[in-house]
Amino acid sequence: MQQAGTESWLISFNDNFAFQAISSRSDLDSMFLRYSTVVLLGVFDWSNYSREVFAEMAAKDDWFVEKKTGIGVLCLGNPSQLESINREAYEQYLKQNTEPMLFRFNSGILKDTIAGPKPIADIQRWILAEA
Repeated sequence: MQQAGTESWLISFNDNFAFQAISSRSDLDSMFLRYSTVVLLGVFDWSNYSREVFAEMAAKDDWFVEKKTGIGVLCLGNPSQLESINREAYEQYLKQNTEPMLFRFNSGILKDTIAGPKPIADIQRWILAEA
């Protein structure tokens, strides 16, 4: 949803997930303090692709907790918001033409990205891969 009176977007969950909504740089920085691996799932207007990938990841919520991987979800509806959250992620986002987009950070540094609908098994392998 768009935050009232702003150009910023916010993800809101109806259920209790280990995932965190990311709408600012401080949200992301707080995840870096708690997890050595952080994955951002960038969605765009809850398209079918974004919804399917989110649903598969949410169904495996326990796996992310077990692997001590923080998952942040952000809306890509306003690219300048992503730029203010993380410039490197924004630059990678500009190179893509599909969504959703996943950004993997290790120790606060962007290491890799993937874009488009992916099965959860591929996402899990990608998260565990060495950058």
